[in-house]
Amino acid sequence: MSGAARRPAAFRIGQLLAAAEAATQLDPALTELARTRPAALISRLHPQVPTWDAPLIRRWQAITAHVPDPADPPLGDAAQTQLTLGYWHEHLHIHRARRVHTARQTLGLNQTDWAHALGVSIKTVQAWEQGVNNIPEEYEKLAETLTQRS
Repeated sequence: MSGAARRPAAFRIGQLLAAAEAATQLDPALTELARTRPAALISRLHPQVPTWDAPLIRRWQAITAHVPDPADPPLGDAAQTQLTLGYWHEHLHIHRARRVHTARQTLGLNQTDWAHALGVSIKTVQAWEQGVNNIPEEYEKLAETLTQRS
């Protein structure tokens, strides 16, 4: 079992908040809902998900697949911390993916040429851009360097 699958439900709820924020103007009431009634958060956001861009939809699906039934009682202090950690973890990966994708487009490269420039497989680039895999920090830095040099 991977480490990602063992993350607490509150961490996953935080990730869902970050995905929702990246896709829409996040209503502050949703953050409060996540803290007080986590199960209701998923139900409330679920109808909006089909309107999001494809990578965010895939992220949402991957995260919700690993959310155990969150209890509806308010989250305790430890769970609040996990929610915050999950939010910032996902926030980082969503924005890193967007920056690397933008770099590829700025350089005018297709996915095959981009994969070659970064020294990874085309499948890796596709997984990054589809939101399936997180982009390691070193590839974000390499993308930034390549963009600056062009």
